Amino acid sequence: MANRGANRRAVLETLAKAGCGCLFAGHLLPPVARRWGIVPARIAFAYVAYGGAALCLLLFTSIHDLNLAMLVMSLASFVVELSAPITWTTAMDLGGDSDGLLTGMMNTMGHLGGSVAPAIVGYLLAASGNNRNIAFYASAAFYALGGLCWAALDPVTRLDRPTTI
Repeated sequence: MANRGANRRAVLETLAKAGCGCLFAGHLLPPVARRWGIVPARIAFAYVAYGGAALCLLLFTSIHDLNLAMLVMSLASFVVELSAPITWTTAMDLGGDSDGLLTGMMNTMGHLGGSVAPAIVGYLLAASGNNRNIAFYASAAFYALGGLCWAALDPVTRLDRPTTI
């Protein structure tokens, strides 16, 4: 029973650190955007958030000390949540008058991914002979891919704005 309490505490601490990452980014983004410009600031935050989380997950797979492993996992949660303010503000900027539709679609896709991921992890575990690290490698790859998507995104131009050729 004591182990269950320790696990619950570790999960709560990790979630708290994720929330702190979101608050930290929300506090840090405005001065960085004033200095660098909104587009470079948002893209930099995305690269740090998704790249940092990917690196933390890869590092996590090689750690054998439980306390250090939980620290690195908490750091991954903190770092990835640096993307929360830029993600939502970008969706609102891109959506324009339809920002509710775009943010709703974004949220739906996130929940769909969260619904499908456990099945994918199960298949990966079965295919790898229950190598648990494979789930962390796959998650790190998805984080890295998410970061790369920001290279092709203009995070301020409305999607409904007519383009000129």
